[in-house]
Amino acid sequence: MKNKVQSGHTITVSKGSAAVSGEAYDIGNGYAGVAVADYGSADAGEYETSGVKSFGKDGSAYTVGELVGYDADTSSVVKSGDGAKDFDLGRVTAPADAGATSIEVMINDRQGPGPSYN
Repeated sequence: MKNKVQSGHTITVSKGSAAVSGEAYDIGNGYAGVAVADYGSADAGEYETSGVKSFGKDGSAYTVGELVGYDADTSSVVKSGDGAKDFDLGRVTAPADAGATSIEVMINDRQGPGPSYN
């Protein structure tokens, strides 16, 4: 296809602040990206914007399909309605009980349930 620029799974962004590999960031207007490497504040960096990633989480229990947010201060997943949420991250792909320390999230998957086909 002659108009394809890239797959879009990873994009290059200059966000104006340092980034740590594997951490989630709001890379613009609430769009989540996970840093591929460490970047300085003046560097353009590569950020993955799709796929399932593992993150640290708060002490809440989570179910598959639940929309979750990210708290940049604690570098952890939080409930979408939590006041500590800095931006929406995506949807949970594997259940996590309150005692779990990590959670799997599909990045930028924010759509609700699809139509019913009966």
